[in-house]
Amino acid sequence: MNARPQIPPELERFLTEHGIADPTSFIALYSLVCAAHDGGEAVFNDIAVHYRTDYLKLLRAEGRDAEREAGRLSLDEVRDHLARVVFPRFVAEGIVVIPDTGLTSPDAVVRARSSSARASPASSAAPRRSPGLAWNRSPVPVARTSRRSASSRPIAGAAS
Repeated sequence: MNARPQIPPELERFLTEHGIADPTSFIALYSLVCAAHDGGEAVFNDIAVHYRTDYLKLLRAEGRDAEREAGRLSLDEVRDHLARVVFPRFVAEGIVVIPDTGLTSPDAVVRARSSSARASPASSAAPRRSPGLAWNRSPVPVARTSRRSASSRPIAGAAS
């Protein structure tokens, strides 16, 4: 039985407000928070490294073959999944800003948008400093998340 993770109430509200219910999106958002510098910006590759680690923890917690998946799952595949599936949803929701060139480079910088920037699309994106995306990198046991939704998609080719 998967236990519900112990996450800060502010982050729970943020997830609910933005309809983030599937594990891959939750892991991606948490990876952004973990990889972010104090200003709320993170290098795309650093996000991918965190994502891969936590995704494998999730598989392990679900009793799936995480070791086999670890041997197969490259960072290139993780970055491709994040760039094509996860971050476009975050951009559409106004949660993050990505470079005009997209996430084609591992060195691309991803930036969280402030709540005021989301409310006013014409404003420049500033680092989010509200409690919803605090940059304190407190541990969240994402491997135990039981969040599921119809939009939840594992990384292509992931072990079942």
